[in-house]
Amino acid sequence: MNQENLNILITASECRGLAKVGGLADVVMDLSYALQEEQIKVSIIIPYYDAINCDAKFLFETEIEFGVSKHRIQVFHYILNTVNIFLIKSADYFSYEYGSIYIDSGKFQRGPFEDDAKRFAFFSKSVLELLDNFEYFKDINILHCNDWHTGVILTLLKYDSKYSKLAKKLKTVFTIHNLDYQGVRPFEMKENGNLPCFKSWFPQLYENLKADNKLTYIKDLNDQSCFNPMRAGIRCSNIANTVSPTYSKEITKKDNLSENFMGGRGLESDLKKLYDNHKLKGILNGLDYKGNNPKELNPPFDSTIGNWMISKECHKIQFLKNFSSNVQEIYQKIGDKFLNKETIFEKLKTYKYEEMKSKILIVAVTRVVNQKMGILAEKLGKDSTLIEEMLKKNIFLIVFGSGELSPQMEKINSFKNGFFINAFNPEFAKNLYIVGDLFLMPSDFEPCGISQMIAMRYGCLPLAHNIGGLHDTISNMDTGFLYSGSDRNNAKKALLATFEKAISCFYNKKDMWNIMQEHSMTKRFLWYNSAKEYIKMYKEIY
Repeated sequence: MNQENLNILITASECRGLAKVGGLADVVMDLSYALQEEQIKVSIIIPYYDAINCDAKFLFETEIEFGVSKHRIQVFHYILNTVNIFLIKSADYFSYEYGSIYIDSGKFQRGPFEDDAKRFAFFSKSVLELLDNFEYFKDINILHCNDWHTGVILTLLKYDSKYSKLAKKLKTVFTIHNLDYQGVRPFEMKENGNLPCFKSWFPQLYENLKADNKLTYIKDLNDQSCFNPMRAGIRCSNIANTVSPTYSKEITKKDNLSENFMGGRGLESDLKKLYDNHKLKGILNGLDYKGNNPKELNPPFDSTIGNWMISKECHKIQFLKNFSSNVQEIYQKIGDKFLNKETIFEKLKTYKYEEMKSKILIVAVTRVVNQKMGILAEKLGKDSTLIEEMLKKNIFLIVFGSGELSPQMEKINSFKNGFFINAFNPEFAKNLYIVGDLFLMPSDFEPCGISQMIAMRYGCLPLAHNIGGLHDTISNMDTGFLYSGSDRNNAKKALLATFEKAISCFYNKKDMWNIMQEHSMTKRFLWYNSAKEYIKMYKEIY
């Protein structure tokens, strides 16, 4: 197919500028814009959560059959960065208690993914109904799905005879952003009025698949009584890809915790078959350099500007001088979402700029979850955790984010030279990238990662685990610091040794440090290049 005939609909749970929780939102927006710059027709479709604040134009409304009843949806249109975005509004699934992007089912004493699996199954059915019945979508020929939230789309397209005509018209891509989240739910269970399982969403399809012995293709391999939408997406699409080349290879291998290796998370056999048949690609994410430009700061700095080190240092000094007011401003903006404000406000009373101004400033902007920060909470030897050992050094550490590991990270706040701020605010996060000297990213696995790219653009050198997208984007002792270990204990020792090496370099080899900063600031991961790879993949299947 000629490039000009491609017409792509990208479907996902997030899109930056409207609904963002993680890096998925960045990929959806930036890839769409980059494809459009290559003269590709592309549009996006996501749920219209109550959490979205935009002036979208109402197009039409229709009814979607889901479970044993019909639900009304409204379809809206919005243009963001010249990209067409369609939004599906539903009072039942994306409003009121379901108005957030994601729902923590545990808060309702429900099972894992119970609410979100149902919500995104409804979204998936809605997307196919729109593609099948409405003029706005008649020219779409490639459906690009992202992560487990869209796995049901590909399941229905492959196995529901209602969409057989549509299936012949469309080619499908499935992008894996994070295998750790798979959205697994039971095929059937006692009905509780909450549509908790696959059978309750699609009663007739379930019976048909069961009778034809086809549930085996979409079942969870760890619990065969469950539906796995991530696996369904992988198996039912025409082609799949990950968001870095190294991660695409890693996930074809089995997890090996004794060797500190996270691989296919139970899906490695499916992924290996795809990889061997050249149906699993690894395409590195890019970074939006217009939105991350130190030249636009005041004062500006960049490797192309003379005495840039002085300007970067000015930002750090200003940030540290105003640290208390900057942190208090987070509370003014997000209120009670600042989850440890009492601890932090009390701690700020003893904060002294003079004590911190000459220390290396180490920052982490992250979801505080096992994947991202778990190794820091683990014991190194008998007495102290790895993060405690780090805080004994001559450093100033700021960890910014929230998540399941928050109680363990609170230990940071018992040290004078460390702050764990259990909150999130994009302006404060951006400041940390700008003013930081070293960016901490000790992920157990990393499909790509965007944080290290942002940090490098601002001369904040990343210290990271040498895996996945981190391996593909960071050059050890050139644009950052990498560590690895043959088992968990060795990984902890290697992380601490690399941490000490980085600190020593900062204090004792300033010329080398500055050269590494210059190299990191000049490194480019362009969406232009990524878009070319996606176009090549689209053409391959059409």
